[in-house]
Amino acid sequence: MISKVLLVQRDDSSRKAIAECLGQHEFEVDAVSNGELAIWKLFHKRTHVDLLIYDFNLPQEDRIKTAVALRSNHRVIPIIVMTDFASITADKALFRGPVEFLQKPFSDGELVGALRRLVARLCRRTNESQTWHLCVNCKDWPIADYEEQQLSPSLELQLCNDCRLDIQQRICL
Repeated sequence: MISKVLLVQRDDSSRKAIAECLGQHEFEVDAVSNGELAIWKLFHKRTHVDLLIYDFNLPQEDRIKTAVALRSNHRVIPIIVMTDFASITADKALFRGPVEFLQKPFSDGELVGALRRLVARLCRRTNESQTWHLCVNCKDWPIADYEEQQLSPSLELQLCNDCRLDIQQRICL
């Protein structure tokens, strides 16, 4: 399964190097140079992503807009924040949900390890249901009173029709 990553990095050489590294590890990368382009990809083009990576060195307005926009509609998409700082407590409140802070400089192995930890597929179902949901974009994605399970090819899960269709059309997996 190839995971789709949206990379927001304003430095051209860093953006290319990270995209190349991730491509070699079977991640599909869509790279942009600022938060406005990231928001445009997510909401206007309706680009599906499994994970967002962005540089904390983006202008503060870009960081805040991107984080708030992502979390307002995609609450559980994981985020990796690349940072030069050991502690960035003031901005941590923006990153509810799955997030990992990766301090620069980092190795390719550290970056790929962080991605692999965060993009593990979880499926959810409400406590009263037998129907599982795989995609956070599903209109019935449970956000309260649910159980979660790691997706495994060996499991026979009863999927919701929307998630099944999204998988067939390669929208979400």
